[in-house]
Amino acid sequence: QSKKISRSVQNFQIRVELLHALSNGEADRARSVLARARGEWPLPGDKKLLTAMDNTLASVAGGPDARSQLQSAFAEARTSSGELSGHIGLAFAAVAVFAKQKEVALDALWFDFRSPAGLDSPLVWTPVFRPLWNEPRFHELVRALKLPEYWRTAGWGDFCRAKGTDDFECGAP
Repeated sequence: QSKKISRSVQNFQIRVELLHALSNGEADRARSVLARARGEWPLPGDKKLLTAMDNTLASVAGGPDARSQLQSAFAEARTSSGELSGHIGLAFAAVAVFAKQKEVALDALWFDFRSPAGLDSPLVWTPVFRPLWNEPRFHELVRALKLPEYWRTAGWGDFCRAKGTDDFECGAP
């Protein structure tokens, strides 16, 4: 049981470090975090996605080829979801946003939302995901998480606010 908890903490730490590096535009640091993830995310689908993420970060300034690799790698991995660790979609989504691939990022977030492990929803409010916050599919995800219902009862936080009686908008604090 303690080994399972330790692995869960390590996986969370990797995701947070990756999000922090990408939020700060540090592609090389993000690549070193992905290298560590290879030891923690051992499934075949994970390895494919980690390779696609690393290749994209290595050539993010190099053009659409590496970016299109993200889309095809995720489509392939999604069809073999039994080969993916929980929460890899969030990491993949962060790299996709960094590479300016919003739709691929949203696909990955929705994938995690629907997976047995679920989406680690507080992490979608890290700065790397800011370009998604007012995308319609992101709003659908926020609604699926039932966050607006919660916010209307508990109060709106720093990132989103009411817009009319049954809509909302999100933005930087």
